[in-house]
Amino acid sequence: MLHTVGYENSSFFHNKFKELYGKTPKEYRREKAAASLGDSNSFSNDV
Repeated sequence: MLHTVGYENSSFFHNKFKELYGKTPKEYRREKAAASLGDSNSFSNDV
């Protein structure tokens, strides 16, 4: 992902990401994954 958005230095990217989102990319991915699992479970409960 780093190179896709034009960053060559991973430390710089991680620092800027944390400034913007208040969490590391890993923490962000983990939260998004947990949220998507929670969303899919809520649909199955409605059926």
